[in-house]
Amino acid sequence: SKPFDIIVSNPPYSTKWEGSDNAILISDERFSIAGALAPKSKSDLAFVMHILNYLSPNGTAAIVEFPGVLYRSGAEATIRKYLVGKNYIDCVIQLPENLFFGVSIATCIIVIKKNKKDTKTLFINASNFFIKSTNKNKLSNENIERILELYKKRENIENICALIDNSDILANEANLSVSSYVEAKDT
Repeated sequence: SKPFDIIVSNPPYSTKWEGSDNAILISDERFSIAGALAPKSKSDLAFVMHILNYLSPNGTAAIVEFPGVLYRSGAEATIRKYLVGKNYIDCVIQLPENLFFGVSIATCIIVIKKNKKDTKTLFINASNFFIKSTNKNKLSNENIERILELYKKRENIENICALIDNSDILANEANLSVSSYVEAKDT
């Protein structure tokens, strides 16, 4: 039963769902509160809204996502504007590519909270934090510790992380792509 203090989720990427074809979903408080339903062909942000609904007032959720949800337009932009406007997005972490089985692209983690202390969002570029392991990349304990340290410190570090005012994110179509705020190191 709800609510939960901690939720960790790796929902399926870009799966189809009924969305606006289902009258019950249109009026479901989990989804309708954002002002738009996730597209029928991409349920990613529907999972985020569902998780948000089950999060306690002091809860934190970490959700592994397909990067498209961070910047696509249309209904997904409307949902992101709701999430940023309500100050629920705490952090977006860009992960290395080729980390998960069956997925070679670089995924990300969206951290949501209902009780943030500031109205800023932290963006962490952890795309180079990995070790090679056979044909997959892997996060070492050191890589994980470094990401956690960056998350706890919440500061600007060139080419690695940026703490951005939510008003600036909203002015940028609520784009949550890490590369929009953290410039990659010129190699």
